[in-house]
Amino acid sequence: MKRSELEQIIREELEKALQERAELSEKSVPEPYNRNSPPRRPMTKAQIKERDKIGKAMEKNPDTVKRFKNKFESEWRDYLWASATSKVLGRR
Repeated sequence: MKRSELEQIIREELEKALQERAELSEKSVPEPYNRNSPPRRPMTKAQIKERDKIGKAMEKNPDTVKRFKNKFESEWRDYLWASATSKVLGRR
């Protein structure tokens, strides 16, 4: 098999995999059921206010932003706000 043929096969497989991934949305994959996890409940207004305060403070801190960007790349902001939410809810 020639190198060019192998490269073409690899390109086709990559394109196929990327198309399959694009068809899946975040909501299409069900969350695993865990009996030990607490039931989800809406946050109170006070908790939301505290989360916003913590999240904004984290976004202003360049060291924190750098750490999240290095660890989570393009999704760093989502993880930063999830971390702020966890702190408010007392999970960390």
